[in-house]
Amino acid sequence: MNSSQLETRILRALALIDGSFALMGIAVALHANSLAIWLEALFSLLCALMIAFESTLVHRLNEPDTQQRPNGLAACEPLLVTLKGVVLTLICLLTVAKSLHSIWQGGNTTQELPLIAYGVLGMLICGSLSWWLGGAARRLGSPILATEQHYFRFDALISLGVTIAFILSSLLQHSRWSGMATYIDPVLSLLMVLLTLPTAIKVSRQGLWELLQLPADRQWSQAIENQILATFDAQERACIEPRLIKQGRRLRILLYARVPYPAWNSQQVSLLCLKVRQATEHCAPHLSVEWVMGSG
Repeated sequence: MNSSQLETRILRALALIDGSFALMGIAVALHANSLAIWLEALFSLLCALMIAFESTLVHRLNEPDTQQRPNGLAACEPLLVTLKGVVLTLICLLTVAKSLHSIWQGGNTTQELPLIAYGVLGMLICGSLSWWLGGAARRLGSPILATEQHYFRFDALISLGVTIAFILSSLLQHSRWSGMATYIDPVLSLLMVLLTLPTAIKVSRQGLWELLQLPADRQWSQAIENQILATFDAQERACIEPRLIKQGRRLRILLYARVPYPAWNSQQVSLLCLKVRQATEHCAPHLSVEWVMGSG
């Protein structure tokens, strides 16, 4: 079994697990009347749908470049990441509106026991999957699995917050501050949005920047450029500028020769490209080094 087949199987299993967890969350939210669980369930359902789509696409991401598709299907990965971030942002904004309306109406009463049980289950499932996905993403060199590892870790933290909040709500109901218990759920929803929305916007931005072939992570790009420059001698540094184009798991390194440039023959150019490739082959599963003659 090659890496793309293994990646596909992992994604299909994740889609099944996350989809089941989302449907369970919807049932719990309906039964216990909880806005916070609605948000977590919609988050899980969104992830499950996107993972299912990714699993049908991942084997095609390894297809070779063609004349019609000089960069393959590399743009599909940042496109999926962007869509996921945008939809999650819309869910957050809808949750803010519903939560503020609930607070204005005096909060809402929830049934804490199923909500606490759901939070504990989410911590165990999402936390375990996040830890395992971290190793799998490194072994397979998969940006998709690395993204999913980030989402499952985030989902585990949300589940931890849900568990603590509804334990507090249960304690408040049996105290002289029982009237405050009705505000726990909408306030928790707002706190979850405060945690989720910056991540959703950041993910959307990074995906969009890669889609437009702009540097999404300047620190990473600078580190790669420094590795390339370290392989150059003084003359090469003076007349060659490395430029990076990254989309998903594909990285194109353009050795942009400024004008005027030395009259290098094809053998010298090939040796230079090979030297750069050897220095950067760990940076991306699909890597190309290209010589570009500048126009001025």
